[in-house]
Amino acid sequence: QDRTILVLDEPTSHLDFNLQARINEYLCQLNQTVVISSHQLDFIQRADRVIFLSGQGDYEIDSHEALLKSSKSYQQFMKEIDTHEENTH
Repeated sequence: QDRTILVLDEPTSHLDFNLQARINEYLCQLNQTVVISSHQLDFIQRADRVIFLSGQGDYEIDSHEALLKSSKSYQQFMKEIDTHEENTH
């Protein structure tokens, strides 16, 4: 049984929205662990777990929904992401 881990750093950062969505859908269907470093909302929302790293070296690990409820810095980050994505689509 293949137990590989796929690690991707901003895998769709310079692609158009439709191609980003297709790649994200493909990655979600893989039967393996995928670690993605991303600022893109679609990846973040679909993740089983989010590791949120702050600029001060702190980190939080939880689901997207749980972090939205419990973390002020994560809430602020999500506002910035929403604003950025609105301006690029």
